[in-house]
Amino acid sequence: VRTPFVPAHKRRATWILDEGSFILKLTSLPENGANLFAGLVAGRLADLPPAPLFQSVAMTVGIVGIVGILASPVVRRMMHGVK
Repeated sequence: VRTPFVPAHKRRATWILDEGSFILKLTSLPENGANLFAGLVAGRLADLPPAPLFQSVAMTVGIVGIVGILASPVVRRMMHGVK
């Protein structure tokens, strides 16, 4: 069933909720960005020999862990009342 053509200035903004397509695209953006980032990182690490590869992965995990530990009190204060 074809709908008649309606000029853009007379259309309602139904494209936002049109069968969830816009919402689905909007929610998939972070996942697509994470996949792109992971691919770029893996491309850089693919050529490293085992020792520097382990060192760079261990350093990254260690730094992220330390940042998480340091951010913990701030996050805990932001979650007042949550148990």
